[in-house]
Amino acid sequence: MFDEQNPEDPIQKPAILFVADFKDVSDWFDVAYLLNSKELDLQAVLLPAPDPDIESGLTELFSLRKRSDSGGEKRNVSREILIVSGANALQSILDEFLEPVNIISTGSGSDLLTALRTDPDLFRAKVARCFLIGGHANDYSQGRSGERIPIDPRLKEMNPERFDSSGDIRIPAEKQEDFLRLLTSGEGVIWLPGDICLWRFSARGLLSEGGAICDFLLHRLPLASGNSELPALLSSLPAFFLAVQPDPFAWMRLFRVVTAKVVTDAKSQKIDAIDINSEKPNLYMVIAIDSAVLSKFYAAGLKG
Repeated sequence: MFDEQNPEDPIQKPAILFVADFKDVSDWFDVAYLLNSKELDLQAVLLPAPDPDIESGLTELFSLRKRSDSGGEKRNVSREILIVSGANALQSILDEFLEPVNIISTGSGSDLLTALRTDPDLFRAKVARCFLIGGHANDYSQGRSGERIPIDPRLKEMNPERFDSSGDIRIPAEKQEDFLRLLTSGEGVIWLPGDICLWRFSARGLLSEGGAICDFLLHRLPLASGNSELPALLSSLPAFFLAVQPDPFAWMRLFRVVTAKVVTDAKSQKIDAIDINSEKPNLYMVIAIDSAVLSKFYAAGLKG
């Protein structure tokens, strides 16, 4: 079912399993980018629970990719991209993969933690890299004293919802413990904090004349409902680039990755400390991005 090589595409592309709830428009941008990618192979999308509206939207988006893929460089779109959901779906999918897959998760990571606990050998054998996107590196309930990693103050001023004092609004309070447990599991998680990896969607013109997929995204943006504010979107691009080329030094002009030790407080279910100089790190962490340059990569990639 998975990892079937297209005879017209001799280069085996890194397989991607995308895990998200699609309540944030950033997730739609990510899937659209993956569909257009010449270097990555989106094989499945995992939802936390069945959702007919989201499944319908994804099916429409997938069909747009197939219809627009005429001529030029071939992409592996002949195989159906699976849309799955449910408590045991991730474990079942991992069991089907012939080769290790890159998991990119933009939510709480609860499904990943469950799969890891249920069958750690399977998880470690079938997951090449686990990218966890979201959460906060900084504690905004503590003011300036809680800012451990530098952020873009303009983004905080213009998009305060991304820097809420209660934490990442994308991760429900009841799932926060799962997120932190996976983050500090020691399983080589690559963390893209939600308050660091942001890029500013600057104008509708960014996607103008980009074809059916870009039109689809424009209708998903808050702008389409009459909201005049331009959103800050969570960027998964560092994860996409690292899935293609794992060497972080290759991407130093775009973003910076370091090893770090994250210590959590079990009582408050918050991050207590981040040490990027620790001799015993428990994860990899993106601590800075060039959002202006990455936004150009997004635009170019979405237009195909």
